Amino acid sequence: NTIQRYREDFRKTKATRIKELFKENEPSFVCVHWDSKLLPALNVRDLKSERLPIIVTYKDEEKLLGVPKLENSSGKEQAMAVWNV
Repeated sequence: NTIQRYREDFRKTKATRIKELFKENEPSFVCVHWDSKLLPALNVRDLKSERLPIIVTYKDEEKLLGVPKLENSSGKEQAMAVWNV
């Protein structure tokens, strides 16, 4: 549907612009926070998936970098997810 496509395009454009602004004003250091959560899957009813919200804080701001899906909640898997985001 046209409205849905417009919303998706708008969100992609906005997300791209936010990432560009972050890179232009890149802080000299950030603090990275993450904590895995077992959340309902978006595409299958009654199924849960392990997600890892990754947030950086700097100055008086915070940014959500991503919420990747994990195969398991091991420390190695979490470290790789943080590194790849």
